[in-house]
Amino acid sequence: MRILAVDDTKENLYLLESILKGGGHEVVTAGNGEEALVVLEQGKVDLIISDILMPKMDGFQLCLKCKSDPRFKSLPFILCTSSYTEAKDETFAASLGADKFLVRPTEPAELLRLINEVAKTKVRAVAKGLSENDAEYLKSYNERLLRKLEQKMTEQEADIKRRQQLEVDIKKRLEELEIFYKSAMDREDKIMELKKKVEELEKRG
Repeated sequence: MRILAVDDTKENLYLLESILKGGGHEVVTAGNGEEALVVLEQGKVDLIISDILMPKMDGFQLCLKCKSDPRFKSLPFILCTSSYTEAKDETFAASLGADKFLVRPTEPAELLRLINEVAKTKVRAVAKGLSENDAEYLKSYNERLLRKLEQKMTEQEADIKRRQQLEVDIKKRLEELEIFYKSAMDREDKIMELKKKVEELEKRG
């Protein structure tokens, strides 16, 4: 199969591409939903697997656009995420027409098995009467996006606090090492003085 892999994190995209190629698939990649749509316009794709939380156009938006477009709605679409992990997120993804909702991390063998399973399924999922301007869609989408952004901000704030504490700990450790070093140097100086005195006494004796 020729699979379109979409993810804004280069490490995730590289890993996904490696797994898919290892499974015998041809892979094309995109860094977000907008890039993915350009790839779809350029050539045939047999399946799409996309991250959700991405800039410019996320996986939810990409899924809805594909499932609302007669040219792409029959493409198997898999959403793969480590950010949106609640049951409501999976239900929302299904309402947009996602054929499968995967939560990372997923073992490579299991990922390949699920991809083949989705590809072989003859009945394709469809968007349940939703559109980008639909009030229900906008409400659900905005709720999830806001919750995820708040979570990201909380994580970033916690990360900043951890880094600040780490800097304090490192500074304290450096100060302790400096004190230890000075103390060691002082002891070494005293030892050298004692050695000189012993040598002088030995010469006199």
